[in-house]
Amino acid sequence: MNEVDINSNSIEQLAVIEEIIADIYATYSRTIPEFSEFWNGISVEELHHASWVRTLLHMYQAGKIFIEEGRFSLDTILTFQTYLRELRTDAQLGKTTAIGALSVARDLEGTLAESSFHQVFATDSREVGELLNRLRHSTEKHVERIEHVWQEYKKTSTLEN
Repeated sequence: MNEVDINSNSIEQLAVIEEIIADIYATYSRTIPEFSEFWNGISVEELHHASWVRTLLHMYQAGKIFIEEGRFSLDTILTFQTYLRELRTDAQLGKTTAIGALSVARDLEGTLAESSFHQVFATDSREVGELLNRLRHSTEKHVERIEHVWQEYKKTSTLEN
């Protein structure tokens, strides 16, 4: 597989990661009723992220974005997907508590924010830059919102015990 195909596949797999995370959050919305609205909203936002990543893929394929050779590790991406699928299975089986779900989301969103995968893309296009900024900003907002709910839940559960 040539570098363009590897990068295209890697970008597509990043979109799949966003979709799996959306599915995990949607599952939490069904299995953890006290936060159903929160999980539902954040799940929909993850689907937007997947769509944005696919837009980046199309822009890459159109030559509007450049990626440093060897910048993506497809093996790492696929390993992360396997981990996410295990989390989804646990959620579907009802093995995840409210605090467990919040902790998982906190870790996932933190990992995505820290990975700064949006910095992999080099472009002179204002349109691409705005899309990358929107994706980065939305991920940072997820981190903040999940952290806030996590802290509030911990505070409330501590008061109840």
